[in-house]
Amino acid sequence: MLEQFKQTPLLVLIVEDNTALAANIIESLKEFNIECDYAKNGIQALSLAQLYQFDVIISDILMPAMDGITICRKLRALDVTTPILLLTALGHIEDKVTGFSVGADDYLVKPFEMLELVARIRSLSEKQRINPSRLVVEDLQVDLKTHTVSRAGKPIFLSPTCWELLVFLMRKSPSLVSKEQIEQHLWRHNGTPETDVTKVHLYRLRQAIDKSFDCPLLHTIRGQGVVLGRRHVKASA
Repeated sequence: MLEQFKQTPLLVLIVEDNTALAANIIESLKEFNIECDYAKNGIQALSLAQLYQFDVIISDILMPAMDGITICRKLRALDVTTPILLLTALGHIEDKVTGFSVGADDYLVKPFEMLELVARIRSLSEKQRINPSRLVVEDLQVDLKTHTVSRAGKPIFLSPTCWELLVFLMRKSPSLVSKEQIEQHLWRHNGTPETDVTKVHLYRLRQAIDKSFDCPLLHTIRGQGVVLGRRHVKASA
């Protein structure tokens, strides 16, 4: 039974003012192929969550100075979309509603079994992998919830077709994508487009995401297709 939890290695941020409890959780999670970084307070948590890409953030609620609810609210305000699991001794439904309302993804009441914590961590990580809310390629970001695009913090506005094209290319990055793959995706419900339509949309997308920046991200490989990213890495399967 334990083997099913020892899957892909994960990186988790533990936010807990009780150092003994945090150490116990960190040591226990190692057995399940889950490595942890540790933040003793909210300030450390906010800093680490912006510096590193964690699979899940686990935060206690009842902490001095900055509680878990505030940490969660601030992380979401900073556009940190990492799944957040709140740990607390509070089991009232009102407390759970408050946690979910500020952006928490799950809630576990103390005391808990380690296997349940591991199962919830794995579940949150898998949901994030399958349905990420944000796509990132270098300094280019797409928020799938708000339908916004930015590069180096600068907003970029796209037509609906260019938006769909960009999302498709970002999901494929850093793989090479052929013109045929693009056309099959964009016009899968409307048949084959006119000859130059795909080329026009690629041109418009390139103008939007590359023209005002020093380093281009959208590259055309003659006779093969396009690549989104700084380097041409591999051909798409």
